[in-house]
Amino acid sequence: MKAIDAARKVVEEKQCALIRPRKDEPTEYDFKDAFQGKKKGWFYLDLFTSSVITQVYDAVNEQNQAKLAEMPIQKMARICFSAVR
Repeated sequence: MKAIDAARKVVEEKQCALIRPRKDEPTEYDFKDAFQGKKKGWFYLDLFTSSVITQVYDAVNEQNQAKLAEMPIQKMARICFSAVR
């Protein structure tokens, strides 16, 4: 699952989730419910961050959407938060 897909899923479900980058593909993420199992190696993707990411992603043109989709989620979130200031 790409970072933007994970962010959209969090917004649709209206709750935070746990994600972690896959070892073989750094732009792909594993996704699970925030309140399941062990959390070592996972990090939280909250609703506020996901909402900002999806809104900025939807607002930019297709060329910039492609660039955002290939970024790690931490970098994507940093860029999206700076864009809404």
